[in-house]
Amino acid sequence: ARAGPQLPQTGGVRRSCSGASLAAPVGAAASGMFRFALSWAIFAVQLCGYFALNGSIAALFYSGATPETAEWKCQPAVGRSFPAKAGTAWEAALWWPPAEALAKALWPEWAAQHCRRGRHPDAPALALLNLAQICLFAAATCDAALLGHTPMLMAWGQEGGSWAAWGGWLAAAYAWENVAEWVWHRVMHFPWLYRNVHHLHHFNKSPEPFDDMLIHPVEAVGYYIILYSPAFLFPMHVSVFLAYMAIMGVTGVLDHCGAVLGLPLSLYDTRHHDHHHELVDVNFGFPSAAIDVLCGTFHGECCGRRILAKRHVY
Repeated sequence: ARAGPQLPQTGGVRRSCSGASLAAPVGAAASGMFRFALSWAIFAVQLCGYFALNGSIAALFYSGATPETAEWKCQPAVGRSFPAKAGTAWEAALWWPPAEALAKALWPEWAAQHCRRGRHPDAPALALLNLAQICLFAAATCDAALLGHTPMLMAWGQEGGSWAAWGGWLAAAYAWENVAEWVWHRVMHFPWLYRNVHHLHHFNKSPEPFDDMLIHPVEAVGYYIILYSPAFLFPMHVSVFLAYMAIMGVTGVLDHCGAVLGLPLSLYDTRHHDHHHELVDVNFGFPSAAIDVLCGTFHGECCGRRILAKRHVY
């Protein structure tokens, strides 16, 4: 049979041994304007999603709460950030880093009375800086994919329509991130790096909404490289990567929300990472506890079992 028309090739197109195209020639089809628009749309989605999720948690759990009524909290006795005038429009707005930063810059005395107590003085600025970084990583990854500079596949047929393959690549990306992040996190706890870099993230012993972005910008870049690396390592369908990023984004926020949330049998539990902030030298993995269980650094409940870590692991 006569072969069908050949699609134009780009630098990002890979071919099988038989010569069949394995990746759509998106570089040729994606004009500069289209790439620009889509990349910045991804930037906006990441930004708005982050604010929406954190804001929803703050409104759902913290509005009107006091340390005495917060049974839902991972560390109920620690209520450093409960607003002095919970429930008012101004107090609700000041949970948002842009509003908090603006208030502290323009009306420092008023902000000192109304902003959340116990916050690191640079928390709003660092939250905005690191949020801009992670959104730029998202936009850059989108642009690289459209140019064909990643092994990601754009057409469902390239995956053979196999849900098993879809789930397998998702599991591979998830496992890779968990292992790489655990190693990176352990390195951040080496004495010099902890004193000069990572201690900033541990300023909050009981994290609450928006505290996940209280992190040294250099450390943040290292983690974001790990977070987005599956897009450049695995020939997975783009929908797999989007699902992976959704899981990582949501669990990253939940792990620092301060509320007890999770899956049955504590397969995922926000208290796992909360224990890390409370005790410092346990539960380095994110978001799964599996590697900590294997390496003896897990502390808490998992799969219905209570496990105590070997403390002081260095």
